[in-house]
Amino acid sequence: MGDSLDADVKADEAASHEELAATYDAYTRIKERHGVVDFGDQIALTLKLLRDHAAAAARLRSRFRYILVDEFQDTNDAQFELLRLLAEPHRNITVVGDDDQSIFAWRGGTLRNFERFREAYPDHRTVPLVDNRRSPQGLLDAAYRLISKNPDRLESALGIDKRLRGRPSSDEIADVDHIQKVSGAEEAEAVADFIANETVRRQRRYGDFAILVRNNADATGFLHALAQRQIPTHFSGGGQLYERPEIRLLLSFLSAVALPSDSRHVYNLAVSSLYAFPADDLARAMEGSGRRQKPLREVFDEIARGALPASEAAVAAATALCADLEDYAARATELTSAALLYEFLDRSKLLARYLDPDSALVEEQGRNVAKFLRLVQSAGRALATDHASFFVPHLELLREAGDDPVAADFEASRDQVNVLSVHKAKGLEFGVVFLVHATDERLPGQARLDAFRLPDGLGRMPAPDREHHIAEERRLAYVAMTRAKDVFYFTSAIDYGFQRPSRPSRFIGEALGREPSRMSGPLRVIQELQRFQRPPGQADAPLPALGPDDVLTVSYEAIDDYQRCALLYRFKHVLQIPVLPTPQMTYGLALHEAVRDFLRRKREGESPTLAELQSVFRAAWLAEGFISPAHESERFQAGLDSLRRFFEDERMRPAPELVEQRFSFMIGNDRVVGRWDRVDRAADGSVVIDYKAGADEEGSGRAQRAANESLQLRLYALAHERVYRERPVRAVLHFLESGERGSVMPTDDSLGAVRALVTATATRIRAREFAANPKGLRTCQQCPYHQICPSSLTAPTAGAVAVAVPT
Repeated sequence: MGDSLDADVKADEAASHEELAATYDAYTRIKERHGVVDFGDQIALTLKLLRDHAAAAARLRSRFRYILVDEFQDTNDAQFELLRLLAEPHRNITVVGDDDQSIFAWRGGTLRNFERFREAYPDHRTVPLVDNRRSPQGLLDAAYRLISKNPDRLESALGIDKRLRGRPSSDEIADVDHIQKVSGAEEAEAVADFIANETVRRQRRYGDFAILVRNNADATGFLHALAQRQIPTHFSGGGQLYERPEIRLLLSFLSAVALPSDSRHVYNLAVSSLYAFPADDLARAMEGSGRRQKPLREVFDEIARGALPASEAAVAAATALCADLEDYAARATELTSAALLYEFLDRSKLLARYLDPDSALVEEQGRNVAKFLRLVQSAGRALATDHASFFVPHLELLREAGDDPVAADFEASRDQVNVLSVHKAKGLEFGVVFLVHATDERLPGQARLDAFRLPDGLGRMPAPDREHHIAEERRLAYVAMTRAKDVFYFTSAIDYGFQRPSRPSRFIGEALGREPSRMSGPLRVIQELQRFQRPPGQADAPLPALGPDDVLTVSYEAIDDYQRCALLYRFKHVLQIPVLPTPQMTYGLALHEAVRDFLRRKREGESPTLAELQSVFRAAWLAEGFISPAHESERFQAGLDSLRRFFEDERMRPAPELVEQRFSFMIGNDRVVGRWDRVDRAADGSVVIDYKAGADEEGSGRAQRAANESLQLRLYALAHERVYRERPVRAVLHFLESGERGSVMPTDDSLGAVRALVTATATRIRAREFAANPKGLRTCQQCPYHQICPSSLTAPTAGAVAVAVPT
């Protein structure tokens, strides 16, 4: 009987593996048929290239003479193999990692790579980095006591001392402590009270506090408690993008336009603040819709015509909703899905609210809306016809297939209490940190099995077991503790509304060096009931401004945009509102892609042909945004002619020293980033060259005038001086369409003026000075946001809001 059962289990597993293999094979063939790759292919295909194509491997290796890898503990097998192949034959590779912070085994991160590195490079040198400038010594000692319980640590394997050295501890308060309450509600209340008191007693900002959770669901009680005290919060687990209220409204709008009989989405629009359909009338309308088997849209039409009894407010709401949907349905046949959304946001006044938010919460909503618009724009390009009637079914297919993007990326807030998972806290730091719901049932909790387990012969990760799971969770607690700059608290309760009382996490005793006291009390039904309460509304906060000690990252483009108009900077760099492609964008990007590929190949010793140069241009060309087919054809031919002129000019020039090289340097607390198109090594020194796609008549002298006025050339020259400690002898603007060049010689005065301008601009950005201040009508005419900007000088009347109709 036992042998028969075992055979049945093995047969079932074999069938499951065959099904999984067939699915993966079909998925691979679909990708090949459509000429696309997924995220994992980026590593797998690069590995295949390095293994199977010696010439290509040699070119790649020559580009990376020195390799530095950070967060090495989070790398997987394929990534290590890629690094090993890239580092041959020079073997100039440095990896920085901490095995005690390896918390991403669930996505392939493996500690085995430390051992593989030692085997691949037996002559390596190990340098322990033990100076810690973040945390007090008492906290670091507690974290060390905790992590020392893990087996097979590098400290033992290498015979090194990894105990961190921090700053002296304070005598006023313990660096690490445990807060324990009877119920989960009391635990949340205690944390909220502590934060409220500390902001008064020690004048801490709300952003100095972080509440770390193992699971996002654990945050609900703490969000409630903070909201009741009007303490603003910034929650990283606020749901996936499509679940955000502001995005659900946009999804309902598109669906109500494209699918008028879909009552769910018409209902969502009706109950929104835009139409505010009275609740009792809406309930009767829904009842009538179900009883008569009529779509809700048709019932609203009847209410609007007076064919059904309803209140005056209901008639007004139904009339407005039906009229809007009818109008938008007509517009949907003319506009792309993204353009239709723009128009809805503008006409509903939502856009004006997002463009000029009065709080951090509204700005976060604006970021989510901007991200959704970018996704709609990108997805629409995959359709033969990008109109709502075709886009909505396409989006539904994407969602059914698992497309579920996260909301706007989490950035630690200075003016709100940060509530986030421990995994998302990696790399961040806060003054006071709470690791809440720290019970044995949650941390370490139970190991979760993989949804798809590979056959034993294929899987490279060790089979999951209890010991490995506890070690990983202990590392997670260690990461949580070392996020704190001043004080760290474990918090727990015994009653979370479950049948059995919860126990304090074993990690608390390991860190404190003593067993925490065990509280007892009757389990109360209220805890279970509270799990079903309505999610808390967020307490809001004023818009945050960067302090003088915070690092602000700027680029030439950001500085130039701010100088042209501060509101343009906000639209583009803060809210990141997408714009539809323009002819200039398409033309310039395609030219730059072709030139970049040509110069890189030339730098690597190749001799690319004119046909190859123009082939890259053709591949990068997008037939979007042009006035007419004739206009597109004219610009396309102009691009080919420009590249022919560029190719002939390059015959007499040596290979560049740098191509598309990124740079980053600091001016005070302002980080300046960018990318040099090209740097040459001339007999008298370095020459920085920036390519422009714009047209200049030959001999017009405009290229030199542009160079004389160019902030970009001087900023890029300053970057070269700061990065390489060598001032370029010249900085050059090269106009590709005419072949004209203009150059300047950087001087102390010109570079000093650039530094002063960067600092002054960054100061105003830090203060959130984003009021519209365009240089003139031409600035507004050229601005990609002029159709939606309430302050645009191109608006037909002062203060009017233009309807956005991108084409």
